[in-house]
Formats: sequence, C-alpha cells, structure tokens
Amino acid sequence: MTLHATSVGLASCPLSQVLEIDATRRSLRDDVLGGAMSPQVVLRLGWAPPVPLPATPRRRVRDVIEPFPTR
Repeated sequence: MTLHATSVGLASCPLSQVLEIDATRRSLRDDVLGGAMSPQVVLRLGWAPPVPLPATPRRRVRDVIEPFPTR
C-alpha cells in the first residue's frame, strides 16, 4: 500500500504511538472500526511536498554509541 501511495505522489507515515493510549485505541476500535477489529497502526497519507524537505540535524554516532571496551 505504501509503495503504491508513493507511486501516485502521496507521502505516508505509519503511526503507532497513538495506539499506546488505551482511550485512543478503544475509540478507534469502536468509533472507526465498528468494534470488529483491533487497530495495530495508523497510516497517515497526504500529498508529498513539491520539493524535498531540508535534512534534519543528526547527532554524531560517537556521541550516541559508546565504544566496545577492548582488553
């Protein structure tokens, strides 16, 4: 599904954190899915921007991962 969305110019983003809240998960199950299924992930779809977004800053690997101790 996400590959097809990309092929027609849509951007997609899977969201799972929203389902970690019991009330939200129950609301999706009951109000959107009619109580018949349990939601596993929410897929956000939208039109991709016409130009690529600027890259976000990243931390250096050595600032995040500690080196393995040598003997």
